[in-house]
Amino acid sequence: MKTIRTELYADKRKLLIYNIVVLLLSYAAWLGFAFFNPVLYDPTGAFFLIAIFYMMYANRTWSLLKQSPHLKVYDDGIEFDNLGFWKWEGIGGVFDGDQQNFRLICKGRDVPKKSKKTSACSYIYDGDTDIVFVGYKFPMSVTNIPPKEFYKTLYRYAPQKQKTKSGSLAKKITWRTLFWGVENPSAKRVLVVILSFIFIGLCFYAMFTRGFFLSDNWKAIIKPLTWVATIAGTSAYYWAYSKGKLKLKSGQKKMSPLVLVLVPFLIFLLLWTSVSIGIGRAYTELYGMETEKIITVNKKKHEDHDENCLESEDLGTGYMQELCIQRKHYKNISNGSSLKVYGKGSWFGFVFKKYRLIHE
Repeated sequence: MKTIRTELYADKRKLLIYNIVVLLLSYAAWLGFAFFNPVLYDPTGAFFLIAIFYMMYANRTWSLLKQSPHLKVYDDGIEFDNLGFWKWEGIGGVFDGDQQNFRLICKGRDVPKKSKKTSACSYIYDGDTDIVFVGYKFPMSVTNIPPKEFYKTLYRYAPQKQKTKSGSLAKKITWRTLFWGVENPSAKRVLVVILSFIFIGLCFYAMFTRGFFLSDNWKAIIKPLTWVATIAGTSAYYWAYSKGKLKLKSGQKKMSPLVLVLVPFLIFLLLWTSVSIGIGRAYTELYGMETEKIITVNKKKHEDHDENCLESEDLGTGYMQELCIQRKHYKNISNGSSLKVYGKGSWFGFVFKKYRLIHE
């Protein structure tokens, strides 16, 4: 009977604990953001932030709850889930990096042609060379033993010619690799990264600043444009996904159905928040004229979490469009009260700065 020298698999108890901890931390992160911006107490904002944080750190574990890869190292080879036992001479290389990859030389051996029949996070069968490239990646703290300990034992038993270092552990980390992702980025990658940072920055700028009200002219233009851009972006994403052109991380590929469902919602929310509110407010803050208005205000329909924000049809209502005032004044205001507001105005809208109560 062969002796197992070491083995690696995802512990389901640790997976469950990991998901619960990430969910609680996501909830805590939402509370932290909402403390500085009470508008995020809204159910839509809560769902958006908690879902984003949770998916960022937990989505790689969901497929492991159903079926975990199980690797076993023996003196003369490795046993892979759904692929069977492979002797060292049939393993073309062991690559240890950000993801652990193996090159398996089939030589006519019957192997799955598609990744769905394996538990690997990446699986490519090259029919021309009759070689399988299979990769595994385990999130931190969910395995029976630390992956480093597993691969330390694996390298002890693997023949020298099978040991090949590659991946992020072997790359020299510089500011370029950290910022651009590669040492020598292409012009396309530079443009995409810069635009991504701009959009994300505008999105956070809009979420953490309150009191911007879109003008009717700006809203009439940006709303249909956002829908058109959302439809175009979603269609492009679906087309690229169906053609296999998306360069997703292998650990995320099994979550594509969930990502596909959320794509339209996320694209619309990102565009609406960053462009309509972010750009509109930034322009108004920089180039707007000092403006004052007398408006009629109403308390919001829900007053959860000790909110002190008002709505006004005169300025416009909608997502993240509200007037937040001091609590002592908020308690004394009734629906239909008048308020004099001061701020900056432009073609894009109005930025609320301060207010004065009008006693009737």
